[in-house]
Amino acid sequence: MKYLKKIFIILLLIIGVNSVEATTERTFDTTIKIYDYAQVLNEKEENDLKKSVDKYIKKHNIDMVLVTIKHYNQNTLEEYMELFYDTNKFGVGDNKSGIMFTMDFKKQDIGIKTYGLATDLYSANELSKIINKVEKKDNNKDKLSTFIKYSNKYINEYENECFDENVLIQIDWIGISIISLILSIMMVFIGILKSKNKNLNKTEDNCVKSLIITIKEDCFITTNTKKRKN
Repeated sequence: MKYLKKIFIILLLIIGVNSVEATTERTFDTTIKIYDYAQVLNEKEENDLKKSVDKYIKKHNIDMVLVTIKHYNQNTLEEYMELFYDTNKFGVGDNKSGIMFTMDFKKQDIGIKTYGLATDLYSANELSKIINKVEKKDNNKDKLSTFIKYSNKYINEYENECFDENVLIQIDWIGISIISLILSIMMVFIGILKSKNKNLNKTEDNCVKSLIITIKEDCFITTNTKKRKN
């Protein structure tokens, strides 16, 4: 009997250790992209949204997460979104590219946060436009659908407006070549004038002192988080 008790105790200890390890090694189903904690969607609405989200992810290779909440422990919606995204291991690629949309029924806020490559595909102005479109909808499902719709729209507009990197390089070299040619002609012309006017005051020489070329980055975008009251 003593031996049986010892064996029983050892088995309990083994089971207990395994249980602790199971609770500490959490696994996440990153295929789930819609978290309706506020329970504002029915099953059909959630399935319809899931199809749209999956299409977005497949088309742009960027993660998309939709969340509705009523209660959370963080001080701000932004803190909640940051923690939720990181904890659940969302994002595509090494830089965890993705866009997250949250409807906060606790503070009546809505928030959009971008990560990785997505921070380069949405400007602050574009995120504000998406928020404005969402705010015009009354139905919760329509709000989420609108977010997906205009996330697709504005990412496409960005891609169309931006020049291909190779094209930019070609344009820069062409411009520099033209400028160099013009400068060469000017320097030759100035040299001829100098040879004909030796007595010309040196301080009044017609020479090119400096050349400043400013290249505007039309698609310069920083990381943004936009929140507004409903």
